[in-house]
Amino acid sequence: YICDVDVNKLVTLDDVMNQFKLGPNGGLMYCMEYLEKNVDWLEEKLKDYQDHYILFDCPGQVELYTHHYSMRNIVQQLSKYAYRELSKKYRKLNAALCEIVEEFNLVSFQTLNIQDKESVFKLLKLIDKTNGFCFGGEYSASSVLESINTPDIEYEYNRIAAVQEKYVESDDIDEVLKEFVDHMKQEQQ
Repeated sequence: YICDVDVNKLVTLDDVMNQFKLGPNGGLMYCMEYLEKNVDWLEEKLKDYQDHYILFDCPGQVELYTHHYSMRNIVQQLSKYAYRELSKKYRKLNAALCEIVEEFNLVSFQTLNIQDKESVFKLLKLIDKTNGFCFGGEYSASSVLESINTPDIEYEYNRIAAVQEKYVESDDIDEVLKEFVDHMKQEQQ
């Protein structure tokens, strides 16, 4: 997707890692701290979007938010600007959404080893169940429950083939797909 405001124009992880000889986590912490020190740059870029709903796509490392304070400080700084009015306007909505997420356990963390084919398969299967994609169209309650336990092998085969074209060497694809279909058939028994 295309960002209207891209922090990579201020600082990039690759540049930080190369310049300071940091690993990915250390580099991300440095980038967050750099953004915090240059929050006026971000505020200036966001001025054109004051009447818009703003979505921040942040790194997924939870430690950046639980053990590090730069993101919290950035949000606090932004709230001091014109964004305070928006945060007050949507405070009840945000509180209600947070409550729903917490009550229904809508957030979970799963492991993924992109080099491990089985790990990719399991995560894709879970994602499809979670977003309802495995159900396809309208079904009765009993057929929905049945579809959770007995996935469509042909659908799975084609879907996984597309993923594997990206991540698995071409010599291995046929063998891996055969293993996957055999695995899915065993699960159904």
